[in-house]
Amino acid sequence: MRECPHHLLMQALLLPDPQAADAWRNWRATADLDRLDPASFYLLPGLSGRLPEWVSDDPRRAVLLGICRRAWSQNQVRLKLLGEAIEILQAAGIHRTAATGPVLWGALYWPERAVRPIEIVDLLVEPDWAWAALEAMLGRGWTPQTRMPDRSVRAFPFEPAVLFRSPGGGEVRLHWRAVPNTDFSLRRPPVLELCAMPPGHVAPYSISAEHALVASLSGTHWDAMDWRCDALLISRQIRDWNQVAALLRWRSLARDRLAELGRDWGAEFPAAAVREVWSSGVERALAASLQRYRRVKAAWRQ
Repeated sequence: MRECPHHLLMQALLLPDPQAADAWRNWRATADLDRLDPASFYLLPGLSGRLPEWVSDDPRRAVLLGICRRAWSQNQVRLKLLGEAIEILQAAGIHRTAATGPVLWGALYWPERAVRPIEIVDLLVEPDWAWAALEAMLGRGWTPQTRMPDRSVRAFPFEPAVLFRSPGGGEVRLHWRAVPNTDFSLRRPPVLELCAMPPGHVAPYSISAEHALVASLSGTHWDAMDWRCDALLISRQIRDWNQVAALLRWRSLARDRLAELGRDWGAEFPAAAVREVWSSGVERALAASLQRYRRVKAAWRQ
């Protein structure tokens, strides 16, 4: 397994008992709560379902549980912001909106009572409604913190999400593809297939676990949480690995990360999901050429 300052906390989250409890005790024996590293501070609330038992006789129990309560309170603010953004889009006639990113993953895939901190809300619309959604946000005083996308038919499928800031200072990333194009694509992504959200959640729709896994592996929803946590927890809910393999075909970063989870964390995945996809020298040359083009284009924009 890959070592990192918060590695033991990741084990406490991801491993079953008694290994999880052992990892917690090892972390607690060396952790300085007065000088807690940012990654550990961010990951601790994810253990809130197990902490009451683990810290019952800990002299710093109030501090540990207080970190969890703080994250929970901040998440409620983010969920309210998600609701405000959805209301704006619905007022503009855009009703098929979906939660994605951490706001979805924590609710559906993390352990019961776990608090998965949310730094930025991710909201998804279908590609045909993307420009109407962008204009609706602008019209209500939300300001883009990243550049607006190129609207041309050739460029638009490759454009990243737009980060908006609300008049109150909250941030929402507006997406129009369930799986961001982190490497390249040889054809325009199809219209998203959205599924209904479980009762009690804010967004009316969500994306499938298969799309969520590939999105979590693709690196565009980074918010200070180690990507391995989301990816491993989502992977346990996958039913259609053939769909995952198809989504990973043109996404080498995501595929390599999935292979890393199998190698470093002992997760078992079908071989088709992680194997080399290039079937000919021509495909490999084309892939390398397109990757170089994207790097040059990104450097030019900076």
